[in-house]
Amino acid sequence: DPADNEFEATMPKYRMADADMDDLIAYLKVIDAEFDPGVSGGAIRIGTVLPTEGPMAPTGNAMRGILEAYFSSINSSGGLHGRNLELVVGEYGAGEMPAFWEAQDLVRSEPVFALVGSYLPGFEGEFTSLADTEKIPHVGPSTLLGTTGVSRYEFFLEAGLVEQAEVLIDAVLAQALTAQAKAPKFGVVYPLARGFETTGEAVREYGAAGSKQRVATVTYAPGEFDAAQSTKILRESGAEAIVFLGSAGDFVALGKQAAARDWRPTLLAPAILAERGVFALPQSFLGDVFLAYASLPADHTEEGAVLFETLHRDHGLDYGYSVAQ
Repeated sequence: DPADNEFEATMPKYRMADADMDDLIAYLKVIDAEFDPGVSGGAIRIGTVLPTEGPMAPTGNAMRGILEAYFSSINSSGGLHGRNLELVVGEYGAGEMPAFWEAQDLVRSEPVFALVGSYLPGFEGEFTSLADTEKIPHVGPSTLLGTTGVSRYEFFLEAGLVEQAEVLIDAVLAQALTAQAKAPKFGVVYPLARGFETTGEAVREYGAAGSKQRVATVTYAPGEFDAAQSTKILRESGAEAIVFLGSAGDFVALGKQAAARDWRPTLLAPAILAERGVFALPQSFLGDVFLAYASLPADHTEEGAVLFETLHRDHGLDYGYSVAQ
């Protein structure tokens, strides 16, 4: 060492060129002053992109409120490693500007350490590309798209609609196998809305691969679902199990039309889409409706429930958007 003390035999020894050693020493002199993007000596900047105006504003503001409350609780307890969390919000919904533009501006104009809990329905694909290009972590609750093939910088807490639909298809195929029956022919119904087209196509391909049969597909413009015509097409195609990716109201309309025609296919839907509409289906479908859930009440810990209640009480948050929160 510099004092001419001989190192222990277990100490690793390296041969380095003078230029490499100079670079290493220069780096060691500044390493304690160089931070990752969004990290300073006293704060960690975390970004999110949410609708704070327009029709989706109630959901976006509820999500913003719970994030601000949680960050406040962390900061009041000393922060993380001596740093406070700062929430930076990219807001959209006031005009025609796509939500993705706001996400892009936020990442490029205000460096953040990571993005969390952003809500950009229909722009998931663009958001994935942004995370990959900018090499910025994005942690979200779920995605309309599947969680396979997303950016290596993205992490989702719950399965997306694609995975939920695939689980439903697997359940029906397993049921047929147990009964030693032929795999049923599937049908898939979805609106031609941003995100749902990719989701619907992925579900169609999965159903075709599992049943080894062509999957009947019905698409429609949002708000223009024709239950009678859709029922006619699906029934004539020979579909026996229908994966429905539309709204709860459209789901019920399809069930009522099927019952009126004395047709009872197995109905499959992600619970987040079917909602309470499942209870409005005709009684003739009893035992022939399957819903997929990304989580169950049993998944919620007592500690998490107490924290959730505490945040609402201490910060006066609205319970009307608990699912989003």
